[in-house]
Amino acid sequence: GLEIFSVSLDTDKRDWIKAIIKDKMTWINVSELNGWKTKIAKDYFVSGIPFSILLDKDRKIIATGRTFTEEEIEKYLK
Repeated sequence: GLEIFSVSLDTDKRDWIKAIIKDKMTWINVSELNGWKTKIAKDYFVSGIPFSILLDKDRKIIATGRTFTEEEIEKYLK
């Protein structure tokens, strides 16, 4: 099972909600509405967006820092 967890770096709640609806993001979406000052961006050294963190079944980080292709994600799911 693949689970997607999206963290927004928005500062405006209306803009954030509009983007979720426009992009049809049906997965978990969270935001502190603090932009780049959000805790998760600091904790995981997010330097740009999009930024991806792939976790294994034990929720250990196996890859970070960029957007992954569909093929790369499939490889990690096997």
